[in-house]
This record gives sequence, C-alpha cells and structure tokens, in this order.
Amino acid sequence: MPDQEEESQVQTSEEERGGTFISPEGVLMLTLAIIFDVGGLVEFIPIIGTFFSFLSDIIGLLVIGGWTFFRSQTVAVTKRAATRGTRVLRWLRPLAFIGEFIPFVGILPLWTVVVYFELKQ
Repeated sequence: MPDQEEESQVQTSEEERGGTFISPEGVLMLTLAIIFDVGGLVEFIPIIGTFFSFLSDIIGLLVIGGWTFFRSQTVAVTKRAATRGTRVLRWLRPLAFIGEFIPFVGILPLWTVVVYFELKQ
C-alpha cells in the first residue's frame, strides 16, 4: 500500500509542475497544433495557398476545437481562469478560432497558443 500512496503523490506533483505538457495527450495535441500552424504558412502561395490554408484551418477547428470542447465542456475560458483577472485569457480561445480564418492573421501560431493554455489550465 505505501507504494500506491507514493505513486499518487508523485503523479500529483508531476501535474503541479506542468506534467500535462509531457503527457501523451499533451504531446499529441501540441504536435498537431504545430502541424496545423505550419500548414497555415501555405497561405503565401498565390490562389491555391488560400484554399489549402482554409482547409487546414477547418481541420484544425474540428480537431483542436473538438478536443478543447470535450476537455473543458466549453469554448470560453473557465471560471477559475476568469477570476484571476486575466481578461485576455477570457477571449483567447474564441479569438484564436476566428483569427485562424482571417487571411494573413492565420499565419500566427494560434493553434499552438490555444493548446498551450488549455493544457496549462
């Protein structure tokens, strides 16, 4: 029994130090977010780049948006984060989702920022 208790304490302290970033879920979602952000760079290719960037944004919205929704059951920020007095975080997710579809704003690594703050919560 002491081994289970120690293991529980180790897991708790790992999560407090940001262990969610190195968890399988964190690594997978951060990797996908980086891939979607790099895929948005094709927007610089005339005509066809806009189409592929838009396609990348739709897939990113379905995958990352669906993951954040199922993880926190909301698209807006949680009450815990809102009570910290950070108004920027309150609107970060919706603005990032919208920003990815705006031409030349979608070049910014907004998917990675959304996943980072979702894992940080």
